[in-house]
Amino acid sequence: MITQRKFRDGLLYGLMAAGLVMVALILFSILAYILIQSAGFLSFSFIFRPAESGGVFPMVVTTFYLVAVSLFIALPVGIMSAVFLNEYSGNTPVIRLLRLAIETLAGIPSIIYGLFGLLMFCRVFKFGQSIAAGAFTLSIMILPVIIRTVEESLKTIPDSFR
Repeated sequence: MITQRKFRDGLLYGLMAAGLVMVALILFSILAYILIQSAGFLSFSFIFRPAESGGVFPMVVTTFYLVAVSLFIALPVGIMSAVFLNEYSGNTPVIRLLRLAIETLAGIPSIIYGLFGLLMFCRVFKFGQSIAAGAFTLSIMILPVIIRTVEESLKTIPDSFR
């Protein structure tokens, strides 16, 4: 005889599976609609044409540069910060405040980071609308994620390996 708990677990599992299938179907139908509607317009020349000719190649290259420079800035700072927090810092009030600040930075909406980057890097530091201004802004935005991820990964390493 099936118990009430097993029945409830099976029912909830079935509901979750049905929800997963429904979300996946909606996602794939949206992607299929986009691909079908853009079938005549999306071509190899569209991707590699200059912007003046209606292509998107400069935007693709600029996005690549932006991501590369922001990772070049944020990865070393984030990894070193996580190593310091995990290995060398104690549990002092200053370190607790620093961890709270990192957690708070992770919850700030991206529009706030964008406005901060516009104000600080474009206006105050006079970078203008450049890859450097965008990369510094994006670096600040991904820094809390890198710090927390590396710190949690370091916590899983046994003391014998350190």
